[in-house]
Amino acid sequence: MHKETLVAVIIGLVLGLALTFGIYQWQKAGRQSTEFNLEEVVPTPTPIALANQEVIITSHQDGIISQEAKISLEGTGPANAFLVIFVNNQEKIGKVDAEKKFKIELELEKGPNTITAIATENNGNTYKTEILLVYEPTE
Repeated sequence: MHKETLVAVIIGLVLGLALTFGIYQWQKAGRQSTEFNLEEVVPTPTPIALANQEVIITSHQDGIISQEAKISLEGTGPANAFLVIFVNNQEKIGKVDAEKKFKIELELEKGPNTITAIATENNGNTYKTEILLVYEPTE
């Protein structure tokens, strides 16, 4: 009875070690195939908007406190571009005129309001800017 137990333990150890070694080799082979040399990676340049083609909000500075819920957001962007303004995930759609100006009426929620302006030209070029306005009503 002791011989059979000893043989079973030895067979179990051998199979366990063989299985563990096989898993180790499989994981090692998987890691080697995903490794890469950082010197070979060439970064993709990010397109930079031309100075006269970016979206600029001129009526409000980033981080200011407004005591008015309704504001008129004004700025400049690419001529005749479509404009989408997001205020706390609510969207307003407008257009930049031929003189590269826009004006959109917005309503702020009490507290911080993230305003994102995205202008898209007919050729697909997209320009984006974002500011934070805090609405604190006077009591």
